[in-house]
Amino acid sequence: MTDRPAPKMTHTTREVLRVFLTDPARERHGFGICQETGLASGTVTPILHRLAEHGWLTSREEGTGRIRRYYRLTPEGVAEATARLGPAAPVREVGGLNVTIAKRAAGRVIEGVQDAVTEIDAGNYVSARELLGSARRDIDNAVKRITPTDDTRSEQ
Repeated sequence: MTDRPAPKMTHTTREVLRVFLTDPARERHGFGICQETGLASGTVTPILHRLAEHGWLTSREEGTGRIRRYYRLTPEGVAEATARLGPAAPVREVGGLNVTIAKRAAGRVIEGVQDAVTEIDAGNYVSARELLGSARRDIDNAVKRITPTDDTRSEQ
């Protein structure tokens, strides 16, 4: 671990790191991380760059024309992320429902609503409305991602 200050640990940074910790040796690209977390590329890409600047990730480019950048946790990144987040929870599937994704999505919604309540208490109604709108979008995205397909419903 270096003397560098740690990157800011927002809830979205924690979500990205949790994806990497599920298999620390695996390379991942930004779009795949977006799919796994439900976060937008405009959120994920700056987090990846920041983590790389702090030495927690390595990256490499692949392809011609449309270049894809792949990221992997460094040994320092594994140690730092594990120290801050604990070991990754295993991914569980129950009846076609990815329980891990469902729990992450629910956590984001709860954080957003709690933040909105804090803003309401402080009289910041515009900010509270934006936070609740974001929580609504998180709920909509979560429902799309965790609803079993017709194929898996018949297996239940």
